Amino acid sequence: MHDAMPVKLTWLENYYENDMVPREIYVQIFDFRYNAINCTILLDMSRREINALDLYFIKRNTQDTLSVPMDDDFCVKAHDPEKYSEIKNFFNIKNELNSDKKFNLIDFFKYMDTHLHPAQEPQMDRQQKARFYRVEDPDAIFYKTMILWDIVHREKNTNRGNVTERNRAKVQKLLPDLYARIRNKNISVRFTANHVDENREQNLIDKELNKHNL
Repeated sequence: MHDAMPVKLTWLENYYENDMVPREIYVQIFDFRYNAINCTILLDMSRREINALDLYFIKRNTQDTLSVPMDDDFCVKAHDPEKYSEIKNFFNIKNELNSDKKFNLIDFFKYMDTHLHPAQEPQMDRQQKARFYRVEDPDAIFYKTMILWDIVHREKNTNRGNVTERNRAKVQKLLPDLYARIRNKNISVRFTANHVDENREQNLIDKELNKHNL
């Protein structure tokens, strides 16, 4: 527990580089079981740009969550006493007063890295997805408009403003069909919290796509 060496999540890094990056996937969930506790682990690589890259644990059929900070190099620290207690509580690990082998964060993270299983996306409505995947501005889930940054740059003679990874991740989860059309383009999608009928929303999207031959 008190060892300050970071633990490298090698399997997770390889999965990200070899599976997620080629498919331009920013968010992935994994199944994980430890001490008879089943949970889902959310990896959101779009959060790097706000310096909040972490692993987010969600215990099945409960409201219990746990956040574990992770560095850009897929290393987690294994010496934080507070995190030690949080993880023990989350996985219902009892105190081992007379045990020769006490719970150890280094061993836990090494075990986790070799026992992750990519999970199928659960069936959820858009509002549930916004909360589950912790998208930016989760109350704004309906399409409003698009910002075509290449046109903005050209018209205003500037290079300021570009699509962010967080915006791409939000579009990917909430509007997957639109994401498939604009995934390789410098386009941001603006969302609104005001309810938009599904047909009207699709008409707005189609109108913008056709306008710019996308």
